[in-house]
Amino acid sequence: MRRINIALDGHSSCGKSTIAKRLASQLGYTYVDTGAMYRGVTLWSLREGLWSDGQPCEETISQRVAQEVTLAFEAKTDGQHLLLNGEDVEREIRGMEVSNHVSPISTIAAVRKYLVAIQQSWVSAGGVVMDGRDIGTVVMPHAELKFFVTATPEVRAARRVAELRNRGDEVSYEEVLQNVEARDRIDSTRAIDPLRRADDAILLDNSALSLEEQQQLVWEVAMRVIRGNSSGELSVEIDEGSGFCFGVIHAISKAEAELKLQRPLYSLGDIVHNSDEVARLSREGLHAVGYDQLPSLKGERVLFRAHGEAPKVYEEARKQGIEVIDATCPVVLTLQKRIRTKYLEGLEEGQQIVIFGKRGHAEVNGLVGQTDGTAIVVQSVEEARELIDPSRAVALFSQTTMDQNQFEALHTALREWVHEGVKVEWYDTICRQVSNRVPEITQFAKEKDWVYFIAGAHSSNGKVLYQTALRANLNTHFITSPDEITTPLPSWVHTVGICGATSTPRWQMEAVKQKIEEHASTPPPHDK
Repeated sequence: MRRINIALDGHSSCGKSTIAKRLASQLGYTYVDTGAMYRGVTLWSLREGLWSDGQPCEETISQRVAQEVTLAFEAKTDGQHLLLNGEDVEREIRGMEVSNHVSPISTIAAVRKYLVAIQQSWVSAGGVVMDGRDIGTVVMPHAELKFFVTATPEVRAARRVAELRNRGDEVSYEEVLQNVEARDRIDSTRAIDPLRRADDAILLDNSALSLEEQQQLVWEVAMRVIRGNSSGELSVEIDEGSGFCFGVIHAISKAEAELKLQRPLYSLGDIVHNSDEVARLSREGLHAVGYDQLPSLKGERVLFRAHGEAPKVYEEARKQGIEVIDATCPVVLTLQKRIRTKYLEGLEEGQQIVIFGKRGHAEVNGLVGQTDGTAIVVQSVEEARELIDPSRAVALFSQTTMDQNQFEALHTALREWVHEGVKVEWYDTICRQVSNRVPEITQFAKEKDWVYFIAGAHSSNGKVLYQTALRANLNTHFITSPDEITTPLPSWVHTVGICGATSTPRWQMEAVKQKIEEHASTPPPHDK
């Protein structure tokens, strides 16, 4: 099995060192913690008193660092330790004093030149996993596999606090968060080798991932790259479960049938969250209009799309003498009726109708309309706690295309949060045709070396399913058009999967496949 070099870059306290250590151990590779090396130089500068008014004495450090600093790593029972001039300084370099001073040291050109030269001398034979800030862009620009690891500053600060307190260090969350944000700013704006994601690096946002989940994802990608594509063949497969759901098929079929009558037809908003499909139907004669244009469409035919509309929109259409072509998805229509019934039943007791969904989404607007505008729309547990009265009964519904696990988590959190004795009724209104795609796309993505997920930029369902595929395979790439594929895939890729949202037409996925195969059949310039 071939030995490759693997680069991990990312923000401070994002866990990249932990990932890199584990990956190196799994593969039997050498691990190099470049961040520890910069910390070692920082500790040396502090001990030598090479700081003035909170700033490093750059000229003196530049003159002395290569002559006075020797760095090495030593394996210990609890992991790899940094040796500074032969002394084990692993614990000291992880403290807040070094953390608060390391970013300015990392901007000194002579320090970077000295350490990069050392780091590059270790990678020529392959089989190295190295993490830092500029590994994929400067130290190992030709590494066969690169990751860029990140998480929100708040998540990273919380992890750092837990790590320091476990070691017995007393620190405040506010102090650590301030340090994290300051280091981000310095690392990304420094003049020499700033922190940035390499063009060919895989993004790993581990804000919501456990250590085990992210390690498994990284391991799977590494093994695909190491295994490579010895046959040189490319297998491209379209996920048979992806594409239009019943509700979208119903709406588009209605539109196409009405267009055959050769009479003007308007759609209240884009018929589907897919610009290419909207453009296709526009060429056939379907014209999207906004709500403010209804008064100017007296006597015209207007299609109400699958998302559904609020009662007041139907009333406005009636006033204008508009012929409504109602293409509301039957699942959405049933949900609207359930919410309307529950709203009227709970008026006297002051029950709160809560909708888990995307605020401003057409479907959600239609659902809120069933409650005369009184429903509370939330997108997270945190929002729910801000907006919901815990002393009043709750009836919880969901937009049909939301994430099932998040909806269940919201229900559990609400039951625990409301006052004792307060009733929380939960109605599982997520469309099963949508939710069933989660395990299907998960399995589909896991089986592929590379995945293209195509959907409209504003598709809520697309965003949910893309994240599902991404959690299964880090090499999942979101595109909105086949034209975004402009280069051949990496040589190690053997199997490619194409999947999409409930608003993605089959013809568009076929076009993606054609693009991939066209690029695969075109030799690179040096082969011509």
